[in-house]
Amino acid sequence: MKKLIILLYLFTAIAITKAQDSTIISQASTATSSVYTAKSQTERHRMLFHQQQYLRRQGNTLHLVKMDLEWPLSLHFSAMPALQRYLTKELFGQESETVLPAIQQYLTAKGEPLTQMPDEPGLRTYYEMISLNVMEYIEGRYVSLRLVNRIVPKDTAEQVTDRQRLITYDLTADCVLTTKDMLKTNACTPGHDDYVQLQLLLLSAIPSYDDYVNYEDYGFYLGDMCLMRVGAFFDLGIVSDDDDYNSLGAVTVADLQPFFSKKTKALLKADIPERQAVPCTPQPWFVDSAQVFVVTEDMPSFRDTPEDTYRFLRANIRYPWLDAALGIEGRVVVQFIVEADGSVSSPSVVHSVSPGLDREAVRLIMSMPRWKPAHHQGHPVRCIQSLPVNFKITP
Repeated sequence: MKKLIILLYLFTAIAITKAQDSTIISQASTATSSVYTAKSQTERHRMLFHQQQYLRRQGNTLHLVKMDLEWPLSLHFSAMPALQRYLTKELFGQESETVLPAIQQYLTAKGEPLTQMPDEPGLRTYYEMISLNVMEYIEGRYVSLRLVNRIVPKDTAEQVTDRQRLITYDLTADCVLTTKDMLKTNACTPGHDDYVQLQLLLLSAIPSYDDYVNYEDYGFYLGDMCLMRVGAFFDLGIVSDDDDYNSLGAVTVADLQPFFSKKTKALLKADIPERQAVPCTPQPWFVDSAQVFVVTEDMPSFRDTPEDTYRFLRANIRYPWLDAALGIEGRVVVQFIVEADGSVSSPSVVHSVSPGLDREAVRLIMSMPRWKPAHHQGHPVRCIQSLPVNFKITP
């Protein structure tokens, strides 16, 4: 078993003003400051994150909805209406060619917005979690996603509703690839040698493998699967006399190569087609038009010294098991805003390693206690900031 040692090299970022960064921010200069106005819609390899909680009431029913959505900026509102319709149907139960209207319609159906939980007897409460995680994105080739829609009733006899999907969307053909599309026919045919060998391979790759050493006592079936740069992420159904449940695992491309279909093999080495850029309008929850400073008289700081930043992240980091299993490491750079009250908002990944490491870096940044805000002309102001986080696995 590898021992995971995480080396974090943390530096507080100053202004991003070099010419090569002109697509990341646009600056309006004055004699004493630079102002962050909006993100360019032509950026590439940058992740957007929408993390928000909503409280809605409809009669005697409360809905506490938590959304955790992420998306590659170069795909956002692009020429992928079929993909957008698929995702909004799976996540929100209705098709839309962009995410924002689907969110608004979903929340409207949940009732009127509230600012705090009401203290009334007899209310039915539902906790809802909607998440969209990017598992892998190979620009122009495919994007792999994990979708979760989970509803937990409180103080009722109703059962938990838990819908999870893993999908790979073929960007060369604009279609969703099912598990059967990605695997050759023999690997999906019960009783065939390829089917048996694939089951054993996947079983050995799940984290709880030791629980199923006597695999003859269990039944297994392969659910969803999605492609990744160095492997595949899969959902393995496990059936026993006592219960049926699912386990997630990962396996390398090299191990799966004998079981891949011709379509999958072609996709993994396909020429990336040129796509015509599509003009788009920034959406409110992705682009904040309020003034954000890049350089101020007093820049924001976390506690007292850079070492405090290092100490906090080192104590709270959790290396994603999937990235650890696949040997993925590197440096993630997260850009965010330190608000005038010191809170952190609007994270985006400006240097990506993998979706898993990107997500963990964003989680760390968003979990930080309040910073000391930037000050300009004697007043606290919003200021853009960046932090790099290095992930390293050593034997």
